Amino acid sequence: MERTARFMFAAVLSVTVLSPRSVCAMDFEQFTNMTAEDQKHYLTFMVGEARALLIETGHPDEAKRVDALFRDVFPGSGQSVGEAQFEFVVAGAQRFKNSPGTPASMRGPLQISVASLLSQVLVNNGIKLTGNFTQRLDRGSRNRVFYQKPD
Repeated sequence: MERTARFMFAAVLSVTVLSPRSVCAMDFEQFTNMTAEDQKHYLTFMVGEARALLIETGHPDEAKRVDALFRDVFPGSGQSVGEAQFEFVVAGAQRFKNSPGTPASMRGPLQISVASLLSQVLVNNGIKLTGNFTQRLDRGSRNRVFYQKPD
């Protein structure tokens, strides 16, 4: 199980490292410092943005698959399959960051966007993404309000 988590995180890390450098809409460190409620709202926001981007780029069937992944509740749980997998990917990033085997140069704040982690969940579920999907998702969600409490 740990090998799988390390492999998945290494894949996310390689996508992030090989991607053009830019300021993330929300990076891993910011996300993990949010309350659980705010994390849930942000994930819901990002899933909506991912669906919209897939539709915009001519992939409505993939958008439907994203919707099902984050709508269908995991048996015996109060969360969707996508939410559970996203939590697993985030936990894998935390384990990697805190692992004694992690190179010292990578032990500081992880410069991974939440968009990269979400993209990993989508790819793991066979959802086909365009080559620049993660960058467009990250760029499109930058400086946007992701939740407003009702009045």
